[in-house]
Amino acid sequence: MRKTVDSSRAGPDAKLGSVRWPASAAHDGLLYHRAMTRRLALVMLLLWSRTGFTSAASETRATTEPPAIAALRSDRTRPAEDLLSEVERWGQTESNSLADGWTRLAMGEFCDELEQPERAYALLGEAATIATREHADDLAIAARSRLASMYANRGDAERAAKVLGEMETIASAAGRQDWRSLWAYNRGVLERKLGHFEAAIRYFGQSAELALAGQDRRQQARALNALGLVLARMGKFADALAHHHQALDLARATADTSELARTYRMLGFLHRNLDDEELAAQNIREALKHLGPRDVREGIALRGELSRALLELGQIEEAARHGEEAANASIKLGSPPNKVNSFTALSDARLAQGRIDEAEDWSRRAFALHDSVAIRDQVQIHANRMRVARVRGDLQNALKEGRATVEGARKLGDKVLERTALDELSDIELATGEVAAAMATRKAFQELDKSLAIDIAGRRVAILEGSLAAQRAETERSLLARDNQIQALRITRQRIVGVGLMVGLALLAGFALLSHRRYQETRRLHAALAESSIELQRVANTDALTGIANRGAIVARFAQVLGAVQEHRQSLAVLLIDIDHFKRINDQHGHLAGDEVLREAAQRMLAALPAEAHFGRWGGEEFIALLEDTEPRRAAEIAECVRASIDRAPFQYGAISIRASVSIGVAAAECPERRGIDRLVATADAALYRAKNAGRNRIELA
Repeated sequence: MRKTVDSSRAGPDAKLGSVRWPASAAHDGLLYHRAMTRRLALVMLLLWSRTGFTSAASETRATTEPPAIAALRSDRTRPAEDLLSEVERWGQTESNSLADGWTRLAMGEFCDELEQPERAYALLGEAATIATREHADDLAIAARSRLASMYANRGDAERAAKVLGEMETIASAAGRQDWRSLWAYNRGVLERKLGHFEAAIRYFGQSAELALAGQDRRQQARALNALGLVLARMGKFADALAHHHQALDLARATADTSELARTYRMLGFLHRNLDDEELAAQNIREALKHLGPRDVREGIALRGELSRALLELGQIEEAARHGEEAANASIKLGSPPNKVNSFTALSDARLAQGRIDEAEDWSRRAFALHDSVAIRDQVQIHANRMRVARVRGDLQNALKEGRATVEGARKLGDKVLERTALDELSDIELATGEVAAAMATRKAFQELDKSLAIDIAGRRVAILEGSLAAQRAETERSLLARDNQIQALRITRQRIVGVGLMVGLALLAGFALLSHRRYQETRRLHAALAESSIELQRVANTDALTGIANRGAIVARFAQVLGAVQEHRQSLAVLLIDIDHFKRINDQHGHLAGDEVLREAAQRMLAALPAEAHFGRWGGEEFIALLEDTEPRRAAEIAECVRASIDRAPFQYGAISIRASVSIGVAAAECPERRGIDRLVATADAALYRAKNAGRNRIELA
């Protein structure tokens, strides 16, 4: 085997007799000088290592990884097969034990990507053993990180936890923030796979903080994306969106194409949860643009998600095409989770095409992998089997799989998945004649849907506040430009004064005229500033879609209304109004049609209410009205006028005619106390729920 000499590893006492030199006194002196220089350098290095800078040095120590291996592991431009062959060839030229350990690590990683798990486990285990023998902690961390990831993704939680324990011990002993960040990330992945979302959030947050402290923007982006994914599954969409956008900025700054692809996929997943399938498909397509030859598994996951988004948009043939591509790729080279993802996506597409036998076949293939995947993928399998059985007319099996889906989603803590499962299960229970169970399931769905809608409304408020902040910033920039203009005018005026003093009284009249003009300009600018402030106040208190008062404005008015009714010893009534089946309007006619219904409904209700009523948008498709000095009977009459204003005529969106109705909860109290309005709103909300459960398009008086 051919060997190369690494001069950097030669110590000061290395033998030089193996190299033939000219026999001369001058040359012997040169050799002596070199040896002494090396000894002096070694002494200086030892002295430096005893100073107080050891802690900083430990954080920036050089890696033991050979540069050639590092270059191959980070290469995203070639397929894993080519990189595996090259690292094998490189390893044959090295007899160094540590280099052999890094070679086995790289081979194990490439084998994992090529779905050769048994060989990957063996190679990574050998790399970990060599790392222990050679005291190479960086190799030990890298090997255990990949092992933990493989075990977690394949549902082997016990082995994953054991490897993570070893990884934590090494990272803590070394005091390395980057290693602790990597450990926390992998621990978060395991907790997420187990359905322990709160723990996963804690570990992903810890990983992001440690990466930020160590200025590792790549790892920070990775942790933020993982954190956003968990938050989205818990229904905390606004927080998830913020984390994904922060990760997107970091991935762009580091030109990390793999993380860019992952971030866009996460955004696509998030927008699917928000029922915005068009934006979801747009983000997933953007993710596909950033994939490299090594990102085979990521490509399978992306095409599976894109297939589902297109299916919701009614683009069935394109959805089926992407499902086929994902399924074929996963059969050729895909992990069990990838196969479950793609097989169930294609099964759903085949159902939409009416090819039921093929749908059942792909569903059966996915179910064969049930015990090889984590709980979330198992829930996906049950959900798909429920849909197939329902189309087959096998309602008992559909009922069994539907309940397994709900149970799994609850165990997982995935509120979005649970909401979808409850919606489908209630229909199946109704079809099987289990009316009481169907009503209970529907009630659970409505409660969960309402809690998720609150966060969606919060996201819309956050977007509105962001828009308002942008308007404020633009106004401030405009005012700054005007201030600069005023300052420039003042400087000009001072110059003119100087010139006027030199040329005499003849120019004094002209200067006075110019000063007057500048004074008028200043007044105009101040008037514009006042108008801008008024406009900002109006925007802050107005719902951007409907043009009526927003929730913040209504809440701010509570104290004013309470003071008025208490001072005059009057009664106060609250109307809580909700548009019935609004999600169905969005699903059937699109979000633009839904927005038009919201706008027109707000104007009809405003016209039906008394002029002195305090009316605004409470959130989503809910509205609220406060009526001072109004008895319960009169409040009910007003509520009936509001209900009739919506029901009397359909809404028009282009050529589409849309029927809609509202349910109204009414509550009234005589001279409410300090917290009386909050209790009135809660009472009206309970009455609204009774109106919904009693069949909708009606009024319930508390």
